[in-house]
Amino acid sequence: MNKDEMRAVIRNERRIELAFEEQWFWDVRRWLIAGNTENAQMHGMKVTRRENVPPVFETFDVRKRNFRNAMYLFPIPQTEVAKSTQLLQNPYWSTSGQ
Repeated sequence: MNKDEMRAVIRNERRIELAFEEQWFWDVRRWLIAGNTENAQMHGMKVTRRENVPPVFETFDVRKRNFRNAMYLFPIPQTEVAKSTQLLQNPYWSTSGQ
């Protein structure tokens, strides 16, 4: 197994083991893979139940998630940035349009 394959196995194992502990949100940001994992279509499930008939399951699109690189870091409040010329805003959050 090479390095990339091993990372994929470890990440998948961590995703499964910590599925209900809200760690995946932070893991994908720390590993800088959120652009690959978070830009996905969300799906829902419609379940139709009737008497004496097995339930019918239908998937449907809910919404398309859109992850931008700016979302890796939170913006620094403008009031804090204004206090010093040495303090720079986090990447992609600049109000000057850069």
